[in-house]
Amino acid sequence: MYVDPEKPKPFFYTTSGSKHLIVALVYAIATSAPDKKFVFVEQAPFYSGHPSAVSGIFTYPNARFLAFHDPKEIKLEPGEELVEFVTSPNNPDGKFRKPLTEARILIADFVFASSAFGNDKMGYRDRNIEWIKKARAAGKHVFSFNSASKQFGKTGARCGYIWYPLYDPYAESLFKKFFGFISATTIAGGTIGLADFLDLIKALSNMTDTGESLRQHARESLMQRHVLLEKEFLNRYPDSLILSIPGSPTFFAKVHDKRISTKKASDILLEDLNVSVNSGETMGESNEFIRLNLCGYSQQLTEFLNRLVGQEKKYTEHDVFVGAEAIAK
Repeated sequence: MYVDPEKPKPFFYTTSGSKHLIVALVYAIATSAPDKKFVFVEQAPFYSGHPSAVSGIFTYPNARFLAFHDPKEIKLEPGEELVEFVTSPNNPDGKFRKPLTEARILIADFVFASSAFGNDKMGYRDRNIEWIKKARAAGKHVFSFNSASKQFGKTGARCGYIWYPLYDPYAESLFKKFFGFISATTIAGGTIGLADFLDLIKALSNMTDTGESLRQHARESLMQRHVLLEKEFLNRYPDSLILSIPGSPTFFAKVHDKRISTKKASDILLEDLNVSVNSGETMGESNEFIRLNLCGYSQQLTEFLNRLVGQEKKYTEHDVFVGAEAIAK
């Protein structure tokens, strides 16, 4: 609503997580025009849930997913309509993203657009609003959504939300398919998460300074976690390439190791450290890449750091949690 305040109020809807919205949007686009072909594209690395929504959950005969590093790599087949996913801050590297193609349909994933993420203290809010306004002014169809769970540090509580742009004739034509899918697949698990978020919003509205302090501590903690992990990771695996930036909610790296020719990077970390991480293959990169969550429990991240350095107690929770002492008091 703050992007287009002059527009009629759009339809607000909450779901069982942002992934629910992604799958519903892809379903609505593909099934509303079964005689048309769609190619969903995104610059790598990307959130693995996007290609999964196109081809990993359901099979759409008229839709495919294509990863690219340079837009010039995109080769459309005759009659195909381009749809671009844009995630900003990007998962898994935390960088700013905006549309890179001439796609008429844009799916804007703002799940990490919080003041705690990115490297500008605002989750790239102003820059995201700038490109989304330009896209809409150019007549493009933009579907943007967010997730309350990331904003409150409750990943897994499952509460995604969207302001559905019913004032857009194309979006309106998809609404029955979108709403029907959401209604038919709603999972009750989101109810508890939504209740928690409403309680938090009410509480924080009465203590603005505390809320701002918590968000600042979250951002500083993420920055510190990335810096420490990058340092120790490069000490353990010299010449590795770190793609993620301080402020990213995830750590994404290309591992340099002589065993890479015969093993996945994720398997090497499991072998060396007894730690399970994501492989980069599902995010548009090779199996030389790994991704891990920086928003997890301090105790787990501390243990991972200590395993990297080979010292049981070099790092403590206070090293990865800014404000821990103040909160404890």
